[in-house]
Amino acid sequence: MKIICLVFFFFFPGFSDLFAQEKCKSNIEFEVGDTATYRQRLIPLFRCDSLKSLTIKITSNKGWVVFPSVQGIDSRVKYTTNTKLGSVPEELGYLKHLEYLDLSDLGISQLPVSLVNLSNLKTLNMSFNRIAISGDIEKILSLSSLKTLKIYGCDFNEDDLFRIKTNRPDIRVLYTMDDLVQESKEKQQLEDSSK
Repeated sequence: MKIICLVFFFFFPGFSDLFAQEKCKSNIEFEVGDTATYRQRLIPLFRCDSLKSLTIKITSNKGWVVFPSVQGIDSRVKYTTNTKLGSVPEELGYLKHLEYLDLSDLGISQLPVSLVNLSNLKTLNMSFNRIAISGDIEKILSLSSLKTLKIYGCDFNEDDLFRIKTNRPDIRVLYTMDDLVQESKEKQQLEDSSK
């Protein structure tokens, strides 16, 4: 059966695009699962013109602590990332209509260069990664629609925050425990009001 499908897609390449477009939604939560093949499964999503919200997460790996991490809050829990993605595909920049991007807890060390193409991005969550903010400030500042930046647990200093807030005072930068608690309360209130 697999051979027949492969032959069909080979002779009718437009059919695979139709198939991929059918799966497109405006809000997708993508689970990495097998880190060896996740890129092949993720790349078709980059053709989704209607995609407005994308969350990429790892939930099924041993030793992985699911967001939000409690490292530093509860000393019994150790924040370990036995599985790291290392990077996110550059094809991410194709998602021109993306407004919300959650890359938290992926073990990435830098943002993709193509991030600068996401001119409609309003919220970027890059929390709990091994990202040095100083190396990605230019990418962050280039996001003209960005309103909320979540950098809990990332590597940054006061100069990085000053530079972001000076160049883009319209960006709400969330990085403290107080911010995390307030955000959780706001989320709970929103959920309660929708019941």
